[in-house]
Amino acid sequence: MSIIQPQGHEDMVVIFSRIMLADVHQKAIMHLLPQQKERLMWQIRYDLLFRQSSFEIEPAGEDMRSIRFTREIYYDGLTKDRLMEAIRENFKCELYVVWKFQELFGEGSAAKDSKPPEPMYI
Repeated sequence: MSIIQPQGHEDMVVIFSRIMLADVHQKAIMHLLPQQKERLMWQIRYDLLFRQSSFEIEPAGEDMRSIRFTREIYYDGLTKDRLMEAIRENFKCELYVVWKFQELFGEGSAAKDSKPPEPMYI
């Protein structure tokens, strides 16, 4: 997670984070039927839509490799509490992605195999 001040926007900071999918989860998505893959993508989009952070699935389209989360805070509203709230919000978005993929492809799913699960993100 990073806190940056974008060039040309001296009146704001951006809380930025990105979660990269593990290779095992990227491969699992590629092996889904097209309808299942599309349903998963829409579910993730709709669920993240109602969070306070903005998100972008990278790359755009069906071949998800990572999801980027951003939350802007303008200086006139910047407080310690507001900053921590924004950091917590990005963290919750990342946690949602981790749990969603563990639910679908990790422990406790029908696709469980005998070896230990691979890490969700790198």
